[in-house]
Amino acid sequence: MESKWRCERCTYENYIASRKCTLCTAPRPSYVTDDATNERDIYKMAVLSLADNSDHAGPSNSGTISPRSSEKWPCCACTYLNWPKALKCVQCLTPKPRSVRAISEENLASGGIDNKWSCRNCTLDNLMKSWKCAICGTPRKSPSPPFCEGASASKDNRRRQTLYRKELLWLNACRGVLENNILPVEAYLTSGGDPTRSLTEEECSLLDRPSAFQPNQNLVHLAIRFRQDDMLRVILASTECMKKAKKRLPSHASPDICKEILHHLSTVIRVRKGEFACSFVTEIATYSLPCEIEHLPANINNELLDQILDRHVQKELEEEEAVTNWNTELTTQLQSRLYPLWNRTSGDCLLDSVLQATYGVFDKENTLRRALADSLIEGGHAFERRWRECEAMAAKALHFTLDERQLSRDWQILVQASKMVGEPLEQLHVFALAHIMRRPIIVYSIKWLKSWKGERLAPTCFEGVYLPLLWEISFCSKSPIALGYTRGHFSALVGLTGEDNNDEITYLPLTDKSGNLLALHFLSPQQRGRDEALLRAWLDCSVTTSGFLVAKQYYQNHRLSGLVKNMNAKWLGEFVECKGAAAAASGYTRDESDAESEDDV
Repeated sequence: MESKWRCERCTYENYIASRKCTLCTAPRPSYVTDDATNERDIYKMAVLSLADNSDHAGPSNSGTISPRSSEKWPCCACTYLNWPKALKCVQCLTPKPRSVRAISEENLASGGIDNKWSCRNCTLDNLMKSWKCAICGTPRKSPSPPFCEGASASKDNRRRQTLYRKELLWLNACRGVLENNILPVEAYLTSGGDPTRSLTEEECSLLDRPSAFQPNQNLVHLAIRFRQDDMLRVILASTECMKKAKKRLPSHASPDICKEILHHLSTVIRVRKGEFACSFVTEIATYSLPCEIEHLPANINNELLDQILDRHVQKELEEEEAVTNWNTELTTQLQSRLYPLWNRTSGDCLLDSVLQATYGVFDKENTLRRALADSLIEGGHAFERRWRECEAMAAKALHFTLDERQLSRDWQILVQASKMVGEPLEQLHVFALAHIMRRPIIVYSIKWLKSWKGERLAPTCFEGVYLPLLWEISFCSKSPIALGYTRGHFSALVGLTGEDNNDEITYLPLTDKSGNLLALHFLSPQQRGRDEALLRAWLDCSVTTSGFLVAKQYYQNHRLSGLVKNMNAKWLGEFVECKGAAAAASGYTRDESDAESEDDV
């Protein structure tokens, strides 16, 4: 085999005739000559001299690797081994990672990392400046070997080893987000790590980057902060999978009924002939949860609601902003408490929430999205005219001048968004959906979008009442749909009704907690200033004893009422049966152990 010389910069083995490295064009070392015999002799001599020189390293003829070559860093993109002094990968020019360290079995087995001390309780490697363990709080003392070697290793040591590995995976994932290295993030997620886990103060001190890592941050926060868009998609997809594993709504329990409801929906959507060619539904439906939920024991009731509700949305709307369920007269005396149903966290959440509020199903077949897109295309001139009027009035209030070309581009963006599955929707789309459903839509929303730190970023603009103003009042229903809006996400707000829910009523507030009327959107210049009169004309309104204006939401039987009730009954029956079986098994085990103890006595 023809002899070769190894490049000192990139370690590529070149032919003797090459005077420059084929890969990096570095010059051939001076000790390499064209004479193969002399080259071998000089190479052996070079190895002896390199042993005392920390600036060079190279393999001998026997294939042994000098200590310096073992410190090469692997490129996170192409895995090429680069010399320690290289700031970029020689092959693909990827920047050198700063501090991401691969988790090796040698580190786990030895339990030690340079300049750190090992906790004798949980075996975590802590910084030397830490006087107690960052994980378990054990004070620092002379460390003992964390793991026993050989087949006699105890279960406790194996458990600590697993804990140690998980903590390292978590910390490496945080560093990976900072340094745009997806490998440690994927390693943490595929090992079963929780993507919603937040950093603690001790973990931030371990990472030793106070400008980058702060307590209560999770992987999503870090990915957003450091603009790692591709990594953010991976993390959010993992979060979505975890949520789906925990959530089970009535439509999940009865896929056949759900499919039949979606097929029925496609048959009741029509297009009105005439100048305003907008799609519309031919029947009015309102979904509600079965009131049997309230009769369950408190712990089972909470567990059941955890499966179907979006607790984060509920907390923001009820506790942080006091947007819903703030009136005790409505929630207790009139039994009109609203529950936010969980749905898909994507651009389809508005369409999902509208169908959940009416039939209790998701828009999986994009039936409602197609109707929305067709309405903005075929009847778009009416919607565009009203949208342009509102944009002009908003610009005038801010002393702006609108550019006609920019308005045209913005309108095309709105139309295009209605056709794209998963694309987020805007206020205009809510207004159009009110016409498709032939009924008002009330959106209860938080006032401000906030960062993960709680800082106000921008005011929200969705809260208010969307009336189907382009239809005749006689053509529309006065029973509204209720939606919630938080964190750029829509949720259906539904109530509880009995077995025979025909003519039952849920009262929806038309004012905020301070008594101010909710805003009305897309009013013409002639309609502005007549908010309460318009509300009373388009909604069946009444005033509570405490003086608040409310709208009545009616639950009336329709052609699919029986299917929706069967879907709710099957879901509730499966849950109660599952809990009953678990309780019976627990009771059986308890009785059996009691019997054994009596026999012993």
